[in-house]
Amino acid sequence: DRVRSIFSGESLRDRTLTGGAILIVGEAYSNGLRLLSNLIMTRLLYPEAFGIMLVVNLVFAALQMLSDVGIRSAIISREGELDRRFVNVAWTIMIIRGVVLGAIAAALAHPIAVWYGQEQLFGLILLASLAPVISGFASPYPRVAERNVKLVRVTVWEGVSQTAALCITLAWLAIYPTIWALAARGVLAALIMVVSSFLMFPSRGLRLEWDSPTVSELFHFGKWVVLGTALTFLGRQGDSLIVSRFLDFEMLGVFSIAISFAKLVEMLAERFSWSLLFPVYSEMKSNVADAFTRNTIKLRLAIYAICFPIVLFLSLGGRIFIDVLYDDRYDEAGWMLEVLALGMGWYVIAATVNSLPLAYGDSRRHMWLQFYRVASVLVSMVVGGWLFGTVGLIWGIAVGQIVYYPFLRAGTLRYRPGGYLADLAFGLGSVALVVLFWSIRGWPMPAG
Repeated sequence: DRVRSIFSGESLRDRTLTGGAILIVGEAYSNGLRLLSNLIMTRLLYPEAFGIMLVVNLVFAALQMLSDVGIRSAIISREGELDRRFVNVAWTIMIIRGVVLGAIAAALAHPIAVWYGQEQLFGLILLASLAPVISGFASPYPRVAERNVKLVRVTVWEGVSQTAALCITLAWLAIYPTIWALAARGVLAALIMVVSSFLMFPSRGLRLEWDSPTVSELFHFGKWVVLGTALTFLGRQGDSLIVSRFLDFEMLGVFSIAISFAKLVEMLAERFSWSLLFPVYSEMKSNVADAFTRNTIKLRLAIYAICFPIVLFLSLGGRIFIDVLYDDRYDEAGWMLEVLALGMGWYVIAATVNSLPLAYGDSRRHMWLQFYRVASVLVSMVVGGWLFGTVGLIWGIAVGQIVYYPFLRAGTLRYRPGGYLADLAFGLGSVALVVLFWSIRGWPMPAG
């Protein structure tokens, strides 16, 4: 009865417990699906294909984040009830943004293909440019559900859409193995998510609408979010962007395997941060400071307990993991994964605090935090690359996550997030354990 009451409860505590449980199940399913698809695709295609698709995905990640006006954050953090006009205007802006993104991607297709010296990029980017146009029409009501920390339907919606798109892509690859199936997967996923968003979330009364005061409210909130998400892109993808200019497409494909597994930890932490912690921070920010700190630390510790075992597993056994799952073409991904995973432990710590300024409506401070993160990672990569070449670039990605931590804590001090001892225990403890293991077994370095 107690369990049933929690999962059917409406209090913030019950919604948080339910949402956390659902997120764990959803992320486990999503990551398992991603691993399965990765294993199958690497046997059907060649490493160079994944290197080329890494560039295509970087282009769209850049466009998506450089044009993020904070609609999702505005819906979640808005004070009071959401009126229908606000949701309609938000949806209208999402559609306009999607069309603009698709047009910009199409215009950039040829210059990017020339820049990388890869003609195939032109057609792949043109095909993939349909995805943002389609996804802009998705119902905004999944974001409303996230605002209320009601995540069951959101998680099912995302899982069903991913599964359907993957099944179609794998069927295509089984019949005719080609890199075009990878590019089409994003378009298929966007189409499925748009249709299913209206089927699974009541969207009665949703229509195109333009209201100047509402638009002003959205853009007032989003003016710093645009800069913040642009910097977030550089923080999340700047490493791949730089590495893509120093490796050939075959080795870039190997790197993409390593970074994809390291990013599993990042995506898990981000999902907990934005779908669970951010709504909770937004709802609890009016609480007494001590109560706010005490309650949110419990949530953060739970996230650490979930994420850090994965960090340790990948840092200690990344080479064995890659050797077991992949053929000899991907051997170099093993040492890369171990190094990258170690840095992701500190990313987890940062992710639990990063959304605090936005919960308080301070998008400007959030923007500056992203700037410090980008600077930390990019400077570490430049120094590492200058001293040790490509190996130094990879190590710089990991070290940059650690360098960012003091800047993050200084920037969020006014919100009294607490948890310093827990951060240091998990962060420094994991580094000490991994370094000790590497000292005995041998450090992760390229073969030969």
